[in-house]
Amino acid sequence: MSELVWSDTIPTQFGLISIRDFETADHPSVETGQEAVISTPGHVFVASQTDTDGDVAAAVRVGEPDIPGLRLVFDGVMHFNSSSLCVVVPTEPDEETVAIPAPGMRKAKIGVEGDPPHSIAIFFDPAEWAGSSRE
Repeated sequence: MSELVWSDTIPTQFGLISIRDFETADHPSVETGQEAVISTPGHVFVASQTDTDGDVAAAVRVGEPDIPGLRLVFDGVMHFNSSSLCVVVPTEPDEETVAIPAPGMRKAKIGVEGDPPHSIAIFFDPAEWAGSSRE
């Protein structure tokens, strides 16, 4: 069972949600516009419903994906230069969302609900998450 660390609604922009390290200067490049997810080591773009369809529910959780109907779109490692995870629209440069225990590599899984996605959940490994807090 996963534990909820943070949740909010995020406005979309260009049908994308940005999940990234606060200090990253590394941004993924959209190639076709049809990708469900594109990533660089410190930044993941996840496709979502369009701007006109409304905000997207976003959650950061610790543990394995356990939400019925969730479709896994990313299963990898993210690199954090800072101790802050941002879940924002792609052009928002400064919003800090969730404190992470320390800079470094973090196993992450990202799942979405809906087609197009109206909900996004980011899951982190419990062993790597000990000691984190919400900002």
